[in-house]
Amino acid sequence: MVYKFKIQILGIKNPPVWREVYVPSDYTFMELHHVIQDVFGWSGTHLYRFTDSLKKPTIEIMEVDEERDREEDLLMTEVLQSIRVELGGAFAKRREMHEVEPHKIKLSEYFNDEAGGKILYEYDFGDSWIHRVSLMAIGPDNILNSSGKWVCTGRKGVSPHTP
Repeated sequence: MVYKFKIQILGIKNPPVWREVYVPSDYTFMELHHVIQDVFGWSGTHLYRFTDSLKKPTIEIMEVDEERDREEDLLMTEVLQSIRVELGGAFAKRREMHEVEPHKIKLSEYFNDEAGGKILYEYDFGDSWIHRVSLMAIGPDNILNSSGKWVCTGRKGVSPHTP
């Protein structure tokens, strides 16, 4: 199966900047990241993440630095414990968020083969280029190029340049 995505950079309107791509549904989010890098001409030198929401995410798909992650977990545990003590048990439950590494989840696992799904892709946390990735349609494999890889079928606007 093949997914048809429209990927639009948010915040740029005149003209809007978007790309239309077809990718295999069994691609991972890491592979989709590389597709987005290619079609927008990004350099691939900045951090990125996929998330369902910028304000209250329930899933975040990004590469994890395990050593840094352990240190942050220990620090966060200490901070949360001290807040709970200060508030005397009135501490509101934190919304649960799932973190997944991009090479461990396939597009089909997130989108469930249903058109209309969306996810956000943030590239370069300094400039924070936010892209809306919208699943527009699902089609047969013969839409792909002869090597079975992704194909870009539409575009508008010029990508902002990153060093």
